[in-house]
Amino acid sequence: MDASSSAASWESLPHGAEFEDVGSDSDGEVDHDIIIADLVHRRSERDAEVELSAMDPDADDDVPDDENVLATGDTEVTEDTEYPEFYKPGTYDAEKNPACWPDMFKKADGTYQQPSGARYVAGSGDKREFDAGGKAGQTAIHYSKTVETGLEGRKGATHEDPCPSSRSSKLNIETLKDQGKGRLGFKPSKHLQSPLWFLFLLMPVCDIDLGGGKSLMGFFRSVRKWTAVYASELDWGGDWSRQYDHKRRQLTGIVRWFGVCLMDAILGSNGDIQSRFDKHSLRYSPHIANAFTGGYREWQQTKSAIKLNDNHRDSNPAADPTNAERYNPAFKFHRIYACNQHNTVNLLQRAPLDLTADESTWSFHGWGEPGSNLVRNLRGKKTGRGGQVVLVMESTKGRHRLIAFLHRHKKHHRLHTAGGPNESMHIIEMLKRMTKGQREDKDANGEERKRYACHDGLAFPELYDENHMWHLTCDNYFFAVEVAKAIQAIPGAGWLSTVPRLRVLWKEHQVHRAKKAVSVKNKIARFCNAIVCIVWGTAIFVSMQSTGTTNFCCIRSGTFDGIFKNFTKLKTRGRNKAYKWLIESNTFRQLYLATYNAIDVVDRYVVHGLGMKLFGRKYWHSALLHGFGIAVTCAFSLYEEVYDRTTPAEAGFADEGEMKKKKMTFTQFREKLAVQMLAYDSSECLYPGEETLEEHKQTPRARRVGRAAVAGDESDGGAGSVDGDGAAIDVEGDGGGGEEEESESEEDDGDEKKLKRFLCYNLSDYVQKHGVNKLVKTKRVCAVCGCMTNHMCKACNAPLCVMSLDKRVAQKDCHARYHDPDFVGLAYCDSKNKRKYEGPSDYKVDMHAKRLRTERQGQ
Repeated sequence: MDASSSAASWESLPHGAEFEDVGSDSDGEVDHDIIIADLVHRRSERDAEVELSAMDPDADDDVPDDENVLATGDTEVTEDTEYPEFYKPGTYDAEKNPACWPDMFKKADGTYQQPSGARYVAGSGDKREFDAGGKAGQTAIHYSKTVETGLEGRKGATHEDPCPSSRSSKLNIETLKDQGKGRLGFKPSKHLQSPLWFLFLLMPVCDIDLGGGKSLMGFFRSVRKWTAVYASELDWGGDWSRQYDHKRRQLTGIVRWFGVCLMDAILGSNGDIQSRFDKHSLRYSPHIANAFTGGYREWQQTKSAIKLNDNHRDSNPAADPTNAERYNPAFKFHRIYACNQHNTVNLLQRAPLDLTADESTWSFHGWGEPGSNLVRNLRGKKTGRGGQVVLVMESTKGRHRLIAFLHRHKKHHRLHTAGGPNESMHIIEMLKRMTKGQREDKDANGEERKRYACHDGLAFPELYDENHMWHLTCDNYFFAVEVAKAIQAIPGAGWLSTVPRLRVLWKEHQVHRAKKAVSVKNKIARFCNAIVCIVWGTAIFVSMQSTGTTNFCCIRSGTFDGIFKNFTKLKTRGRNKAYKWLIESNTFRQLYLATYNAIDVVDRYVVHGLGMKLFGRKYWHSALLHGFGIAVTCAFSLYEEVYDRTTPAEAGFADEGEMKKKKMTFTQFREKLAVQMLAYDSSECLYPGEETLEEHKQTPRARRVGRAAVAGDESDGGAGSVDGDGAAIDVEGDGGGGEEEESESEEDDGDEKKLKRFLCYNLSDYVQKHGVNKLVKTKRVCAVCGCMTNHMCKACNAPLCVMSLDKRVAQKDCHARYHDPDFVGLAYCDSKNKRKYEGPSDYKVDMHAKRLRTERQGQ
């Protein structure tokens, strides 16, 4: 064998003539020690060639992985290749070798035994039945390459497409587009490119009624309430603090607080938020610094007071022993996860059928709630210490839908003695509550069934029925026989998981169970047919040799035709797919590999794509930011589905090509979301649910803006908005038409003023129509800045400051800003609370102008 072939197949077995020359003794028996020694020699040759190829810039140094790759020698591998070249099927024997295991596994007594210790059970043919005893009982075992199980599978699933689109979820677009009073009112041309709008679907400002008995659970309004209560208990000036009470009580400060955490993560977070406000620091961010008028101290005080729950109700059971069963140690951050789940399931028109359950980890190197084991040392995790939450999400690629979740701690009601199976039983209970005919809301006596604390705040609509049932994929931590039988008792429900070696139901000589070191022999054994065991009537256990011994528990997990197949898959790696090799696979392994990593993908977005951090002693801040990151990831998934289901005409694009170019990636989505959150102002009333806030309800109808504007006002801005034609609009009062009316009014905030506002979209209109000012003897309040002035616009009859050398009004051109359509909504006359009006910063003026221009372009 030359050097080039040895570099590509150093790990493969010798074949052909080399098999006899290298690994055979005088009697023709195969000596595997000699073969392994030869492979080691060829591996050293291969390493030397890799070092030489590293000096060549055109050389491809991407080589197959030592543990998982089986090269195929000199023969070209294609998708039609059934076995790798080094695998040689053995001699068929109906009793001793019905699956044609390689003859190298033949023992001296004529029986066959694989490296893991698995042997054929007594009998004849490729199907045999025996009583395994214990929890397995009567077992039908199959050794053939294709097995017709005759059992129910997943509807719509085939070998070519195990996860068809018909099994994925679907949003209710009609609910999003409902323009009724108090509904969402989605407009593609206006909201499609607004990430904050999609985030507010999962974390709304307040509760929103969707009709039909469904609703969205509010988040920010509740956080504001509980934060204000906690701050008042700390005697912070009665409400929030001595300095910022009138600002930080508003929703604006809460939303911007989250925006600061998100923007800091985008810029590269190490937990040091203070440096973002420091102009002398290299980490200074103008977006963050301008978001809070009180600077870092205001943001830090918000961090100290922010609360997601009512501490008086969600107290430790030591204070109220009768509430022990309802105690949830994760109460401090439970709501952000509950809002995500509650709102997701209520926005679905069609529920996902393929689900994945796995834990997601947040890091904290301190202590959590006493006695709960909520924060603990984590083995096998990079964080080392922290907490975990079990997420149940859709398995479909790109569809991140949170269907259920469970915080990991030891205060859960015990449905199983082991931790993982206990969590599985709780997840099954949640999914049963979403299944028609399985809700079990009442017990045998007709009384309301007691629910567990982990169900608080979650929504359980009837998403599934006997013709539309869920299938759950988990890893071996969640498996137990009791869990499998609980799934089996639910008609139509499916389950697929790996099985830990200690819970395998058969002995080591019957299936692949024993743990063995990776060797040449077990690499060959990977391509032997998997051992299929059918028990309990509908449960299938598949045992196979992979990198290690692998066992699957499958309940209604197969294809719709109920046929199980063993096959090989072609894998490639390197430049131009230079390295090709075959891996072992079968029906259930293919499905498991396609669905098990759904939570890991979300973790990649949350940890690597966002990675929000904070310095602090409160353990639940880490869990809070982790839940916020999951919500951002799910919001991006909502955006992608809505974007794909929107036509170019609806979105205001010329064609599909332009629409495709404008679609945001996750990086662009998170950046624009952070900018929107930092510029958020609840007084603009642009997002669903804000029209129900007290500050808008208490505002006179004629002065309401945004979604709270008077019904029948076609402009989204209501009073004080831009009408698109440059016509005069009323700033305050009832007003009317475009005629110029003069109204003598006193300087009193209680009087209704009638000011005409002619907007100019070019400099020529401004010079011709508003270039003349008039002086009045009595000074009046400027309509833009709130200062006293004796100048008025003759056309608009509005008191306005002009450029002056007076230090108090220097660099103020209120006359120009009053007629600027990009400044509408920021002037003194637009303010609802004039006594506390403060002029906008340059940053706010710039962001406000960009938003108005975008709205005008959409119209």
